[in-house]
Parts: sequence; C-alpha cells; structure tokens
Amino acid sequence: MPPLARRDVKALVRKLGANALPSQQLQALQSQNAAATLLCLAENVDNHFTIATTAGAISLLVQLIGFGSSADLQYNAGVILAALAANTDIQATIAAAGAIPPLVLMLAPRCPAVVQQNALDVLWRLAQHTDNQVAIAAAGAIPRLVQMLASGNTAEMQESAAGLLSRLAANADNQVTIAAAGAIPLLVQLLGLSSPFVVQERATTALGILAKNAQHAVTIVAVGAIPLLVQLLGPGSAAKVQQIAVAALGLLAKTADNHVAIAVAVPSLVQLLGSGSTANVQATAAEALWILCEHAGNHFAIAAASAIPPLVLLLGPTSANEVQYKASGALSVLAKNPDNAVTIAAADAIPLLVLLLGPGSAAEAQQYAATAPRLLAVNAEIAVAVAGSGAIPPLVQLLGLGSTTEVQESAARALWRLAVNAEIAVAIVADGAIPPLVQLLGLGSTAAVQENAVGVLVCLSESADNVVAISVAGAIPVLVQRLAPGSGSKLQQGAAVLLTCLAATAANKVTIAAAGAIPLLVELLRPSCPADVQRAAVGALGALAEHADNEVTIVAAGAIPLLAQLLGPSCSTDAREFAARALLMLATNNNAHMVAAGAIPPLVLMLGPGSAASEQEMAAAALMCLAVNDDNKVAIAAAGAIPLLMQLLAPSSPAVLQELATAALYVIGDDNAENRATIAAAKIMAGLLQETQGLGLDIASDAPP
Repeated sequence: MPPLARRDVKALVRKLGANALPSQQLQALQSQNAAATLLCLAENVDNHFTIATTAGAISLLVQLIGFGSSADLQYNAGVILAALAANTDIQATIAAAGAIPPLVLMLAPRCPAVVQQNALDVLWRLAQHTDNQVAIAAAGAIPRLVQMLASGNTAEMQESAAGLLSRLAANADNQVTIAAAGAIPLLVQLLGLSSPFVVQERATTALGILAKNAQHAVTIVAVGAIPLLVQLLGPGSAAKVQQIAVAALGLLAKTADNHVAIAVAVPSLVQLLGSGSTANVQATAAEALWILCEHAGNHFAIAAASAIPPLVLLLGPTSANEVQYKASGALSVLAKNPDNAVTIAAADAIPLLVLLLGPGSAAEAQQYAATAPRLLAVNAEIAVAVAGSGAIPPLVQLLGLGSTTEVQESAARALWRLAVNAEIAVAIVADGAIPPLVQLLGLGSTAAVQENAVGVLVCLSESADNVVAISVAGAIPVLVQRLAPGSGSKLQQGAAVLLTCLAATAANKVTIAAAGAIPLLVELLRPSCPADVQRAAVGALGALAEHADNEVTIVAAGAIPLLAQLLGPSCSTDAREFAARALLMLATNNNAHMVAAGAIPPLVLMLGPGSAASEQEMAAAALMCLAVNDDNKVAIAAAGAIPLLMQLLAPSSPAVLQELATAALYVIGDDNAENRATIAAAKIMAGLLQETQGLGLDIASDAPP
C-alpha cells in the first residue's frame, strides 16, 4: 500500500468533524477509502506519523470514542487509535489528547465486548509509558480490570486485563491498588490448566511483578500459587509459560517467608536445567535455584535433587553467556556448604569455572566463576586442585583495570582464600599478583576491592621476599592513606595488619613512620574505634616501636595513655596482649609516662589466672622493665603484683612464663627490703624458693623473725 497523503487525512478529518452528523462520521470511518487508508495503517508505518501530525486528527478520534458516540463509532475510532498506539512516539500524543479517561469508560460492562476489548488494546499499548501507567490508574481502570479477570469473562478479555495489570504494576503505588482490589486470588486462579497458555502467561507475569512487594509475595503463596506455578513447569506447558513461571517462583523466593514453601518446586526446577529446555528456561531455572540457595535450609534439598551435575554442565562452552552466569552464581552459593563444595569439585566443575575466567566470558560469568574457587577451596586438596587447574593466571588477570569492580572483588577474594596455602601463595606471586593487588589499594577502587586486596597481601607477606616485593610495589604510602578516617573500619583494620607484617624489616619501619602512619595509628586506639581496629593498630605500633626513632614519635603522638586504656579487662585478650607488648617496647625510656598513664594496675591484673599465658608473659615483662625505677617497685608491689607473680612460678606454668615471673620478682625485690620481705612471707614452696635463691635472692635472710 502506498503511503497516505496528508491531504487525504485532512479530507477525512473534515468528514469526521463536529459539524458532521453521526451517520456521516460512521460512514467516513467505514468507507472503502478510510478502511484502506486508516484501518490498515499497520501495513505502512509511515502513515502513523502522517496522521499523528495532521492537525486535529487524533483529537477527533479521541472525541469519537467518547460517551456521546455510538458503539460502532467508538469501535472504529478505537481500532485506528490502537493501530497508532503501536508507535511508541505517538503514544504520548494520544494520551495528551485526553484519550485515557474515555478509554477507561469504554471498559464499563454496559459497553459491547468488542468495544471493551478495543479499549484494552489501546490502553495496553499506552501503558508502556510510566506517566500513562499513573494516568490509567487515576482514571479508575484498576477495579474494572480486576473484574475482567473473573471466570465469567472471555479468555481474550482475561488475557488483556491481566496483561494491562502487569504493565500498570510496574508502578509501586499501582501494585498496592491492584492487590487491594482483590486481583491476586483471581490471577492465581488463571494459572490453572483450564486457562489457555496466553492467559496463564499474562497472569503469571502479573503475579511475578506483584511479588516484588514482599507483602504481596506472601499473599500470593498463601492463596495457593505455588502448586499451580509448579504445574506450569511441566513438559505440557509452552516454553515461554515455563520461563515466566520459573521467573515468578524466583521473585517469590526473594521473600524470606516463602523460602520453605517454594522448596517443593526444586525437583521441577532441576528438570528444567536439562538439555530439553530452551536456553532462556535453563537460565531462569538456574536463577530461581540461585535465589532459593540464599536460604541455607534449601542447600540440602537442592543438592539432594541432583541439581549440581546439570548446573555444572551448564557452565560448558556450548551454553549461552546468561546460562553460564546464572549457573555459576547458583553453584557459588551452593558451595558455601562444605559437602556441596566437595560434590561440585567431584563433578569436574573446576576446569569449566577456570574457562569462564577467561577474556571470552561475560563479566557476570567471570564474577561468579571467580567466587566459586574461593568457596571450593574448603580443604587443602580442593585448593590445590583449583590452583593446579590453571585458575591463578586468569584470576590475576581479572585484577586488572579492564575488569569490572565486581569481577575484581571476586578475583581478589578467590586469591585470598587460595593464598592461605603457602605453596599456592608462591604460585600467586610467581604469576605477578603483587603489582595489581597493590594498585587495587588506590582510591580508584571500592572499599570491598581494597579490603580483599589487603587480605591477599597479608597472606603473601608471610614470606620475607614478598614483604620486600610488596614494599617495592609502593604499598606503604597507599596503606597509610587507608588508615585515615575516611576509610571504613574493615579497611583500616586490614591496612594496619598489613603494615604490621611489612614492619618486619628495619627499613620498612622507617618508611612506614616517614609516610605518616604513627599519628593515624594512634588515633585508631581511641575508644570510639571498633575493637578489631584498635587491636590491629596496637599490633602495628608495637612492631614500629622496635625502632628507637619511632619510639619517640609514638610517645609524642600520645599513644601511652591510649595503650594503657587497652589493658583493661573489658578489652579482648589480643588487644591487651598487643598493648602490653607495645608498652614493653616503650618502657625503657618512658617509665614516667607509663606510670602517669596508670599502666601499672591493669598490667598487674593481667598477671591473674583469668588471663591467657601470652598476656601474662607480656605483663610480667613490662612490669619488670618498669620496676627498674625504685618508686615503681613500690607501686607495683602495692598493686598486688608479688602474689600473682609467685603463682606464675608453679610447675604448671609454661617455662617462658616462669622465667619472666622469676626475673620480674628479682627486679622488684632488688634494693627494696620491704618487697623482699613480702616475697619471703609468701611462703614459697621449697623447690621454688631454691629457684629464686639461685638467682641471687637470699629471701630467708630478709625474712621477719
């Protein structure tokens, strides 16, 4: 058909004008010329634009669907509008001409079924626009559409009403209105086998969209949707219906209250993973299982339904990218269960996952394929298998700037898990991981990426050679920046731990201090910081304090009072031990500062039986250093240290602890007759008395008569 000339449209507009009689208007719409030019517009899209841009054409068509027109006029004008509304560029013009209110009125039961159906078709097309979704609901369409879902209506009307409701439900406010109007039970009824496929499809789509609201999702399950949706997964359903039903189950599963109820669908979902399903159905089924996996209670049911072998097969190179991505996602969650991880590895998933790490895979598949090796490495054997399958080089490649943030994070987490194994750590370094890991510590990376990169580097820093390599790669200045208040607590903690590892060399102690780490680490000791951050900062300061110049800087930054606070019983064992160690490093030249900060009483408390042996060792050593000062000898004894140190001389104490306690007692009693008498009065057992006398303490000679 040749394009419609603008003069033909103008002539038609005159025939349809307000001055024409209704019979003339109807005749114009039904004439052979009009039928050939307007009612068959779909045959030539160029005509849509011609009519839409002809002055008065759409407005007249909107008038003719109004309440004053006959059913025939409404029908024919509606057919033309429906054809025009197929063009998304014209939909806004139709709505702006005021078409929505009269179209909603055409849904009324008093109108002939063909007129209602025509109005549904136009509204369904207009509802593609978000503004029109609001306008259609505001015009009162939703209650009538819900009525059209009832069993007394034709299948065509039910299909159209469900389809229009699904589009209107894209608006969150409309979802509430649709549910309140009673749509959910009626939509669930339409899932039954007595409904045609197209009706099932539209009803399932609408329920899936409504299920995005958690309250509605619970209602959908409560009115019996699950068995009907599972029924639609069977081989008797069309592939598109299966896909939409699976997607609806997945959306329902996102509401925690539905996890258990939807578990009955697992066997059917597993069946749909097979080669007999389309790629779209396989991808949607894998995604639904993935969502169900988020509930730990479903892990066993999914594995017991033999989901793992078909999910592993879907990782293969013949599967579509989306299928691979969703299968790897489901497996990555299933692998959180150690037994499932072993089963996944036994199903030969590792080589396929490694293939997905390559540059030919979609970013989403790379992301979850990178997650899986971390989870599969639940034991040394599997970790070695993952590394031996060639996973490390592509994981290192995925750390690069060409990867998405999500992929970088997953790759770093996988390497972190693998780097726990010392032999694998060697391979990670050999494949060039240190420079890109250090690069990921920069400001261009997200906190999650930075945290995981730090984790890998901490594992690698157990090797002295790697400590040098990490430092040479420029890690120290960046790590110091990560200690700043703008960083998250996890990142601050990780940066402090890695700096502690790097401070193993004398040169790095100087470099770390020169980069400005000490004031930032001292700030992290404050009570407002999380305990894990405080503990990590204490460890770093203790390592740095082994250098004399750093000792001065640490004291000048105000560390001693804060370290003394961390000796208290409310702090963790590690924090107390690390704080005592740091104070021990500072004690020789800063006796007065430590005493003024109140360090003696908590150090004495740490000698008690409630403390770990490692804490007691650090406390005994620190008190020994403080006791070099005569005034401190008195203060230490007054705080009750002597009886506690005596208890640490028992044979059940570790040898190192006995030695430190003996040495501390010696220093406390040296040149202090009162303390020596207190030690003698403690009635030490004969064997322990000989041991202390062997160190030059003639306790008996100073004992009171």
